[in-house]
Amino acid sequence: MNFLISKKDLPEFVQFSENTPDHLVNPYIKDAWLFDVQPALLEAEQRTLVAYTKLDTERKAELASYAELTLEEITLLPAEDQQALKEHQLFEAVRAWFALETYRRLFTYHGFHVTPRGVEFFNEGGQPVPSAQRNEMKQDILDKRNHYRALFEKQLKAYRPLPTTPCGCPPRRTGRQSKGGLQFHAI
Repeated sequence: MNFLISKKDLPEFVQFSENTPDHLVNPYIKDAWLFDVQPALLEAEQRTLVAYTKLDTERKAELASYAELTLEEITLLPAEDQQALKEHQLFEAVRAWFALETYRRLFTYHGFHVTPRGVEFFNEGGQPVPSAQRNEMKQDILDKRNHYRALFEKQLKAYRPLPTTPCGCPPRRTGRQSKGGLQFHAI
């Protein structure tokens, strides 16, 4: 399954060693995909993003250069390139948010291992990070994740077409507005 990112994408957004074995990172990539990213995207958007990952590097570089254009210059591009630019921007937003979700999940459990004696903190001659500092680091990760989530939602809103069907709301009641509140009348 193509999860849009791999552990090689993480160092772009957080301090992460590519020497970390795949079997320690891939479960968190899978969890971030299943529980965070996938539910936020429609199936068609998921297919579009997977197709985007298969584009050649020249086309991706061309689309990245479009990102520096002004809105007026973008409207002058052919419709196909405008759509491709939206896909590029959505992919970049998803990739950043996905990487931070993966890292958040990895960081939460980093250093803990399941053993026959239960869950233990693994320590090979190094000192574990003090819990206060670990909490600060976790909050920093959450702040970054929230930032990238907001950027993702903004790009998703720009990518999805506006609904053209009426909302299905009941017709507005036209009539005399009441003053509201409790009223007293003299008898």
